[in-house]
Amino acid sequence: MITYSSTFAPEMRSMFEFRSSIGLSIHPYDTTLARFDKFCLENYPDAKTLTHDIVQGWLTSESLRNTKNIWNSIVEIRYFGKYLNAIGK
Repeated sequence: MITYSSTFAPEMRSMFEFRSSIGLSIHPYDTTLARFDKFCLENYPDAKTLTHDIVQGWLTSESLRNTKNIWNSIVEIRYFGKYLNAIGK
C-alpha cells in the first residue's frame, strides 16, 4: 500500500475508502495521487487548501515527466478536487 504524507493525506485516504465502499477501484488514482502527494510535500508542505497554483504547478511538473499521460493526471486531480469540495474542504 502507498503511504501518503502531505497535508492532503487524510483526504486522499478517505477518498480511497469512499471509492472502495461503493465498489470503485482506487487505481490509477492511488499512483497519481502518490505523485501529487510527493509534489505537495516538497513544494507546499503547509498547504491546507487545494489551490489553482498547487494544481497548475503539479500539472506542469507532470507534463515535464510524461506528456502522454497528462490528461489522465488532469482527470484524476479534478476528481480529487471534486471530492474535497463534496466533503466541504
